Amino acid sequence: MNQRQWIQMDDTSGTSAQKIARIGWSITAAVTVVFLVIGLVVSLPLELAMVGFIGGYLFARSIRNGAQERVRASLTLNPASENEQARIFNVVDGLCVVSGDHRPAIEVLNSEFPVALAFGDANESTIVVSNGFCALMDRVETEAVIAHLLWRIRTGDVELTAYLMNLVASLSRLKLASVARFVVSRAQNNQAILWADIAACQATRYPPALASALEKIEQCDLPTHPHVTFPLWFATPSNVSGATSSATPLSNLDISYPSLADRIGVLKEI
Repeated sequence: MNQRQWIQMDDTSGTSAQKIARIGWSITAAVTVVFLVIGLVVSLPLELAMVGFIGGYLFARSIRNGAQERVRASLTLNPASENEQARIFNVVDGLCVVSGDHRPAIEVLNSEFPVALAFGDANESTIVVSNGFCALMDRVETEAVIAHLLWRIRTGDVELTAYLMNLVASLSRLKLASVARFVVSRAQNNQAILWADIAACQATRYPPALASALEKIEQCDLPTHPHVTFPLWFATPSNVSGATSSATPLSNLDISYPSLADRIGVLKEI
């Protein structure tokens, strides 16, 4: 199966990019209006409106440009070794050959918890796995998880998520957390995880592998890595504060993802 023929949501990369662009221009417009109002008060409307436009545009660009670096700065990563992580390289290469995806960089996180996450965009992305993940997952489980992450890269889900994480952090520093929550509520796609699970099953044609990987993670002890990266993880235990639970928000994002039990239940129905 050509992975380009995956489920309908495979075309959402444009939607994610469009959402990021709309948010950026909305920020620019809002700052411009504020400066215009101030300009009307001090009789310098055009001058201050121009200052507001330039300032708002640069602020919006800084949020977008800094999103991926903020993720990377939150994690201590090392380049993966083709000898020590040969299975990961083989799986990634095999899936990318079939799908035609750009091959992501592979990096390793020193953690006993089975971390698997992705960040970046379809042209330049990174897949991160932990030592614990490599030790815990067998080949078919690894393939299923990587297929899940590749779908989230392709559709722009991880790019949008990282952008929203940086947006929330930036606006919160300006005491605009309520505005950030509103933006996230309009831009979020809390079903992307389920769609990624289904797409991974279509790619591997073996749903039990992904269900098994989720069951293993559900039984793990609490992870110790920064919660800021949780929205990008393949999965976190349901008993982690801010993990993939419909009852609690993830990280600094007000996003509720399906619980592990719900995801496993869906996979067992496929």
